[in-house]
Amino acid sequence: LGMRPAPASWTLIVAKHLKSRAPRTLVMDGSFARNDDPERCYQKEVLDSPDVDILSYHYYGDGDARRVKRDCEVARRHNKVYDLSRPYSLWHAH
Repeated sequence: LGMRPAPASWTLIVAKHLKSRAPRTLVMDGSFARNDDPERCYQKEVLDSPDVDILSYHYYGDGDARRVKRDCEVARRHNKVYDLSRPYSLWHAH
């Protein structure tokens, strides 16, 4: 899949299954799309799904630091929590 997010159908099937077995479980998107546009990192269906609670992105190096605010804004617009994964690489990328 390269630079695209995981297929929305797979994410939604897994999220719905998890919620059916454990309704109070928080479900993270699991996407690992590596591109510069936060809007393209997450499938619209996933952003709109009530079964997906958390969005995430893995940051590597200071070049990704510029994304943090935009990623948080995408999550907020879709009523999701945002998980800042691997912040160590942002703080120590000199």
